[in-house]
Amino acid sequence: MKRNSIVLFVFVIVSSALYGDVPEIKDYWNTGLKDFRREGFIKPDVCGQCHDEIYDMWNGSMHSNAIIDPLFVAASKLLLKGVENSGEREDAEHCVACHNPIAYRSGQIKGSSDDYSNVDDVTRHSISCDMCHTVDEIVKLRNASFNTDPGNGEDDPGVKRGPHDQVESMFHDSKYSKIHTSSEICGTCHNVTHLWYITRLEGTYDEWYHSPYNSLDPEEKVTCQNCHMRQSLGKPSTGMTQRPDYPGTSASMGEERPHIYRHYVVGANTLLPELLDHPVHGQLAHERLEHAAEIEILHAGTGKKVDSITVRVKNKGAGHMLPTGVTEFRQMWIELTVKDKKGKTVFFSGGVKDDGSLSDDTRIFQTVFGDSEGNPTINVAKASRILYDHRIQPKGYIDEFYGLGKAYDKPLTVHAELKYRSMVPSLVSILLEKSEVSVPVVVMTVSESKIE
Repeated sequence: MKRNSIVLFVFVIVSSALYGDVPEIKDYWNTGLKDFRREGFIKPDVCGQCHDEIYDMWNGSMHSNAIIDPLFVAASKLLLKGVENSGEREDAEHCVACHNPIAYRSGQIKGSSDDYSNVDDVTRHSISCDMCHTVDEIVKLRNASFNTDPGNGEDDPGVKRGPHDQVESMFHDSKYSKIHTSSEICGTCHNVTHLWYITRLEGTYDEWYHSPYNSLDPEEKVTCQNCHMRQSLGKPSTGMTQRPDYPGTSASMGEERPHIYRHYVVGANTLLPELLDHPVHGQLAHERLEHAAEIEILHAGTGKKVDSITVRVKNKGAGHMLPTGVTEFRQMWIELTVKDKKGKTVFFSGGVKDDGSLSDDTRIFQTVFGDSEGNPTINVAKASRILYDHRIQPKGYIDEFYGLGKAYDKPLTVHAELKYRSMVPSLVSILLEKSEVSVPVVVMTVSESKIE
């Protein structure tokens, strides 16, 4: 840690202890960042006139809907409630920085408390073509800390940067960019640190960086793009599947190339595509989840009896923790059923209750944050610490032990399912102000064992 960072941290901690508030911290986090020229960027549908196939993939993605996602809109407003000092408030306001960089950095939207309807045709689709393909500098690998160099609108579109060299375009200049072939361009937003408490709220890039996928051997290295931008229906492209090339052209009259990156950029969100009527993106997320993990059933006992079951959950497909992202909202869990020789259930764990919540004995893989008093909180603006982080490392595994309460005679049938849902149903109901909301549950993988 650099000396000036240490000085800052000591200063704000002492200030909080004495005064219950914090000094202005925006200047520290914004070091090296430049204002965006909103008038320099181009509407995505202009790009779509030539890059029609790529535009169709992107349109409907989480990136294109980042500021109109009704769950984000409601959640970002909810974060502002109950904040206790200016540091928490500043962090809550900063959510828009990743969800709509152009609007935020140009001053069109000043923070989460502002009116999101201030967006226009350029900024409504958030993480747009021109936003990504004008990035020319990564300042820090966190909190949307990058700079861009757009042109001057449609009449003078400037230079677009990407993974290809020797590109000719009738509309704009083009330039090869190493940034766009690296995971670092993803890491600027997919690493999120609390502005005041310095709590790591999301660490997807860091999780990848310290994983076996970030190999020193260029032939073995698997970047974010190698998985998330090689997917199409039936080809999930994870760490446990093939990750195919897609020969073709990036523009309607473009040069034929060995591989054109897919722009669905799908993760694990099956809920939002359903809410916004983008079924293809939902199906792609479903297929990705089905190729992320494996489970194995182990048992223990003596002679003809079994008194415990262990379920080994292996992260075989994700190049980051499983799950990753805002895992305080997400749930990945084991549903375990043990039946005797007559088919009677003698042990069960991981059931979903009538109200949509999980039974108390459920083994859940997620993160739990704590506020400044050490109480659990789902408000990331109040997350001063991590109370619990139970997730699976890339290419790692976790063993979950289940004592059956007594020893049961063989034979037994053990059935285990690894399940996932994008958000806790009760939270969705609060955010959407609806009494009942159906949140898709994906069965990621299944294992069944007959203990003879």
